[in-house]
Amino acid sequence: MQIGTKVIWGVVLVVCLSAAVLIGDYIENKNAKIIPLGKAQISESASEDIAAATTAKAFKVYVVGEVAKPGLYSVGEGARVSDAVELAGGMTEKAVLENNNMAKLLRDGEKIIVLGEISDVALYPELKDKINLNTADLKELESLNGIGEVLAKRIFEEREKNGLFNDVKDILRVKGIGEAKLKLFENQVCVF
Repeated sequence: MQIGTKVIWGVVLVVCLSAAVLIGDYIENKNAKIIPLGKAQISESASEDIAAATTAKAFKVYVVGEVAKPGLYSVGEGARVSDAVELAGGMTEKAVLENNNMAKLLRDGEKIIVLGEISDVALYPELKDKINLNTADLKELESLNGIGEVLAKRIFEEREKNGLFNDVKDILRVKGIGEAKLKLFENQVCVF
């Protein structure tokens, strides 16, 4: 019976410690300010993650479009569009979260255009008349130089199977598309 009592007291101790940890976390985070990010929410604790990322191999990105404070920002290796948007003060009310790939990994010197309506693409000459590899249908893909029905299907299937392209060069993961083929249509496409 004494062993049973020790087990019960052990369980009570574990429950009390767990409750104390949960209460401590709640008290620590209950005053965290929520910064709107379109329809999503990010807490200020995410800023600490961004700050930590900027200490490792920092580089610059340019954030424009539907953000509170467009401009040049330093981010760290592994930073994503969502990190840069947060540094730029978050999305404006006109921004449409679904029209932006917030998970896209960033590269040095990249220009991030936070879109509102898809029609906003016309406001940015570098995107005008380009086909977005992440949203193009088979017919649009087939219209690219050097891309026929077979490669268009492979591109579409690759996107469906492995997710959105983070960069135009990610198209190289599609069987049958190498550097030479990419050069044929590289100036006709974009990703966002």
